[in-house]
Amino acid sequence: MKIETKYDEDTDDESESISDINYITFNAKIVKIRPYAIFFDVPILGVYDSIHVSCLGGKLFTYSEDKLQSQDKQTVYSVNDKINVQLQKIDIIKRELQWHILE
Repeated sequence: MKIETKYDEDTDDESESISDINYITFNAKIVKIRPYAIFFDVPILGVYDSIHVSCLGGKLFTYSEDKLQSQDKQTVYSVNDKINVQLQKIDIIKRELQWHILE
């Protein structure tokens, strides 16, 4: 595991992130859906987090009644669906996690 420190000269901010985390995969459950994001629980970690729709593979989605459906109708996310999420990045300073849904 490698910790990277980045300095942003424009904002005078420093952040640290862990890279090379081997893309750890977890079972999760969708608990809420909004037009802009999917909210999910990762029970083994006790984590409640979200993934923005722009991170869902570049597809366009339609929101209706706690459901996101891709315009090609091949991908549907609903409340209580079980999904696999992959941890992509950990930002230690901002205390943020970046996730990806595996299909």
